Amino acid sequence: MQRAFLTARADVEILGKLVTKDDVSEIERHMGTENYYVAAVDRASFLLELIRKSGVFAVNFSSVRNAGKTRIDSKYLDKFEKLGIPKKEAEKINCPLIGGAEALECELKRIIDDMGEKAIIIGGVIKKHKV
Repeated sequence: MQRAFLTARADVEILGKLVTKDDVSEIERHMGTENYYVAAVDRASFLLELIRKSGVFAVNFSSVRNAGKTRIDSKYLDKFEKLGIPKKEAEKINCPLIGGAEALECELKRIIDDMGEKAIIIGGVIKKHKV
């Protein structure tokens, strides 16, 4: 069964050092149109921090194994490596994609984060990957 995952990358300060971090997380509430994609993300998540800093994200449609475990915190570990999720580079944005997945590369248009525990992210689709 295919599931939807968001991926993001940004430079962040961790323990006093500036490092590039990637994150991947399964999403449950999402929808898309031809040119836009909307998803609900936990307001306190590391993923949202990366999206805010980078201004980009990708939506991946995959049936990768260990998918249910993507909710672990990735601030101090490489979630792709830890869970054995294949990774490849996006073409138009600085962001990882799930290898072998259909994906949408998105530029962040807006974050609505005053609606409880979830933030709504809206992205403009700038590249589509078909498998």
